[in-house]
Amino acid sequence: RNRGSRSVAMADPFGLLRFLGPLELKPRAGVGGGRGVFATEDIQPGALVMSEAPFLTLTQRDNEEAKLKTSNLHVRMAAKALSLMGSETNGGGSDSGGGVSEDDMLRIAYSLDMLHPRQLNPENISKEALKKARRLHGYDAASLSKQSQGKFDADYCLLVILKMQLNAFEGGLYLRMAMVNHSCSPNLHKFQPGGNVDGDNPKNSEARAVRLIKKGEEVTWSYFSPLLELSPVHEAKMFIRQHYALPLTHNNSNNSTTTNTTTNTTADHKNNDATKPNNKQTQPKPQPSKTSKPPSSSPSPSPSSSSPSLFLLPGASSSSLSSSSLSSSSSSSPWPHPKQTLEILRDAAKAYIDESEEGKGSVGRVELNATLPFKSKVETVIDHLEDKLDLLSGAVSSGKKDIDQLAQILEAMDEIPLLGQNHIVRARIHMLVAKACQAKIIQRSKSAPSPSPSSISLSDVKTGGYAIVMLQACTDLEAIQRLYLPATHIQLGATLADAHAALTYILQTNRKLLYDTFPDTMGSFALASREELRLRKQADDIQALYRHSPSKLKAEQTAAGAQHNNKEEEEEGEDEVQEEEDGSDEGAGDRLGEQDDAWDDFD
Repeated sequence: RNRGSRSVAMADPFGLLRFLGPLELKPRAGVGGGRGVFATEDIQPGALVMSEAPFLTLTQRDNEEAKLKTSNLHVRMAAKALSLMGSETNGGGSDSGGGVSEDDMLRIAYSLDMLHPRQLNPENISKEALKKARRLHGYDAASLSKQSQGKFDADYCLLVILKMQLNAFEGGLYLRMAMVNHSCSPNLHKFQPGGNVDGDNPKNSEARAVRLIKKGEEVTWSYFSPLLELSPVHEAKMFIRQHYALPLTHNNSNNSTTTNTTTNTTADHKNNDATKPNNKQTQPKPQPSKTSKPPSSSPSPSPSSSSPSLFLLPGASSSSLSSSSLSSSSSSSPWPHPKQTLEILRDAAKAYIDESEEGKGSVGRVELNATLPFKSKVETVIDHLEDKLDLLSGAVSSGKKDIDQLAQILEAMDEIPLLGQNHIVRARIHMLVAKACQAKIIQRSKSAPSPSPSSISLSDVKTGGYAIVMLQACTDLEAIQRLYLPATHIQLGATLADAHAALTYILQTNRKLLYDTFPDTMGSFALASREELRLRKQADDIQALYRHSPSKLKAEQTAAGAQHNNKEEEEEGEDEVQEEEDGSDEGAGDRLGEQDDAWDDFD
């Protein structure tokens, strides 16, 4: 029947929101869906806390058919859900008759109903946001209503599109995982199906703790991945772009305040029921380590008056450059700085003002003047830099740009000198360089015979040079990650594993280059061997944490597995390959779990 935009009020009659791990769903004031997921007991780093199969997926065939009508992922997923709910039932549970079972239809309908937004009303969506949603998706909603032959009106179709936009990953739609809120300071890492460290769970997505989570603490993850690739301001922009249709809540670590999205882009962003962006270049952000100064309980200021956050230079006023004022400013920032970063901020800002007192200062191609706060100009310049890095990330991932081309582009970027050595965007650049070098090494190794110590060719020397660059990038990346991430974080483990692989390769091909490049830390075989042992042991230790699975959760998820795998997954054949999960839950697990395989050709 025509449901319209009216949601079915229900209290989870099928127990679909019952968590199998040490978690519970509780009311959460100040977030879009009014809910959050909380720990019911202390959770150790690496512990498996969630394992779930998507109840709705787009197969390759679905995508090929849907792309003929729309290129928007969320509209395609909404079309699939509406198609299943509007199918003729066959009464059996198999689709031999061309339909779906009534139980499947009801399960999809009830699952969708529990996702945010529940209705198209002011309690769920502001009038302004709904107006934007109708403008952007109104045509698609009307088309879906027409395709349903009147079973669903346009408002309900729009509601389903928004549910997909605010809850779905590219790999599918999860119900319980959709209840987890986003944070720039996450305590969970979500792996795509089959992307966990062991690679032994091909249908379920897993979530594991990246640090100790205390009983009663809300569990969160970042919708952007891999970690440490975007600054908080850039991440906020991407988050707002994805969540245009709903008001956002900004969580400043220990304090949560609801603010306008256009006036606070440096704070955490949390919107219940987990919107997952489909932009593969949007990535997550790191969290300061426990050595960082904790944020105060005051609300986060707006960019125009906030602390430097992770940008290199603070505001234009020289009075704000004292050590005490920087420390105070940092304490109210959602991204407090460790002491080393504060010193860089203070020294760089003082040097700039000393140089600019005669009015001749400039930053790259952006002319500075006294009418606009210097910090705002720096934020604009660095935001533009990150837009460029978005494009470069896609080009490197697709193989359109190799490390040689990437190096030339990076050298020509005027904005990079603005970044201090511990700047978060530096971490993004290091990670990009390391990935490009790794791809180049693998490519060259596949096209050349394995080197032997007695016959080192010019090609080997060049490849060893790429490994040196990769090792340096990983070393610099590790230094930044240790400032902001827990020592047990999976992304740190991935960096250590990459550094170990690069070092091992250099030791096999060009030791002299290694000794000359790192004379203090790896200037001899003994020193290099010591560093190789450190990298291998620390990477293995972190990896081991993420291989631990609580037996209770494993037993429960095995018993409940059939309930969470819907019929469309069982029907997948050769031509129905599930579309890959979005970058929001990937990266570190794959790289750690497949490290040996990735380097087999030249290790």
